[in-house]
Amino acid sequence: MARFSLGSMAREEEGTAGDIPEGAGEAVLAEITESPAEDIGQAQQLVTELDEISGVIDGATGDADALDDVAESIQDSAATGGLDAPAAEAIAILVGRLAKRHEMPVHTGGRAFSTESFGDTRTRRTATESALETVKDFGKKIWEWLKIAYTKAKEWVLKWWKNFFDGATKLKNRGEKLKKIAENKTGDIAAGAKVNNDKVAEELRDGGQVITAAKLVSALETVKSQAAAGRASTIATALGDAVEKIVGADASAAKTALTEAHGRVLDKPSTITKSVAFDAGEGLETVPVAEWIGGTYTVLTYKKGTGDANAKTDEALADELGSARIKVMLPKDHKPMLKTEMEAANKATAMAICDKVIAIAGELTKSEASVKELVKKCDQAISYAKKAAGQTKDDGEKKKAGIARKVAQASLSSCTSGFSADRQVALSKANYALQFAAASINEIGKKSESSSTSGDAGAGEGAAGAGEGAGKGKGKGK
Repeated sequence: MARFSLGSMAREEEGTAGDIPEGAGEAVLAEITESPAEDIGQAQQLVTELDEISGVIDGATGDADALDDVAESIQDSAATGGLDAPAAEAIAILVGRLAKRHEMPVHTGGRAFSTESFGDTRTRRTATESALETVKDFGKKIWEWLKIAYTKAKEWVLKWWKNFFDGATKLKNRGEKLKKIAENKTGDIAAGAKVNNDKVAEELRDGGQVITAAKLVSALETVKSQAAAGRASTIATALGDAVEKIVGADASAAKTALTEAHGRVLDKPSTITKSVAFDAGEGLETVPVAEWIGGTYTVLTYKKGTGDANAKTDEALADELGSARIKVMLPKDHKPMLKTEMEAANKATAMAICDKVIAIAGELTKSEASVKELVKKCDQAISYAKKAAGQTKDDGEKKKAGIARKVAQASLSSCTSGFSADRQVALSKANYALQFAAASINEIGKKSESSSTSGDAGAGEGAAGAGEGAGKGKGKGK
């Protein structure tokens, strides 16, 4: 067992590098080279689960809206005597399908959706009222489920942050230890030394080619800047601010808040000038907001309507903002590299990589304030979900609550799966960079393969010559 495990490095007092006991440096190098990202695996799993929770919430929210529309159509039918048999059957099928999708019990048989009850004009009105209650009750159940899901998303963010913070702290400790190991090593890396690791090469690639050590140093500075900027956090905050302003505002103020949020989130042009296409899904606009090493992007996706934002209705603005999601994606044209062998970094460059990784880790651990703010936004989203569950009968308030809920849904998704996925990319890329640095530092003091081969060949030739000379000497002596 190695003297230093990844866990023991993270538990060091005050997170400092400390001294490397004699003989322990190689063990530390081996661990960082072979498995630098094991400690971020759980955080990545939580990010994946957050994305799944967000997807389920999206689906359930859409279904709750559909049930609201169904309930309104049932109410409208009362003016003409109630639902007819075909309409009642279609509604029963819809409710049954939604119940199965969400694994929720709902009663669609018996009197509520009996074909005979809707076929007879004497019982149609009563049957329609019963169907309306069934649909309303099921809609309320979905909203109750959503409240639990919202709370779960908030809990998952906090769980993710704990693991993420541990991972960032360990990353900083490993970077400090690795730099000290390099300082203590004599000599430099032999010319022509290689690092062979397909995963590291792919994750750190420069376009379609392997990245050079010098280019990696500058690329890590960009990662540091993006880790500090937190574009995903900015988007989530803008959406949360909009919801806060909409609730309690009059119609004019609510429209102003929606228009401002639209400008801050959807109308802001991408800072990435090169043309890049993503497969986000049919009908979705994509706006790259951050480009990472290895061709990975943080992308804002949304369903774009038509017309100028200032001319759109509140509902149209809310629909666009409510569809906004933050994803981490690869471009359509991204393909695996054919060559993944990397030139090892020299000692000075490897140490520079360590410095950049340490700085990135420092920026990532500063995310705590953003996480606290985002958790606050999650709480807001939960409260708006509760408000939607007990919707007021006042049409104006009901409309405003619906608009706020749509924007809150986008805010919740951005606060949870969007923000965590964006932060996780920075942590992951820095870990792979440190793995490359460790593999390079491991080459310090080793002879190059070419010089070793040349030396062996020279020794062989010398031995052969000596043998030949000895043989000739013996012959002459005779």
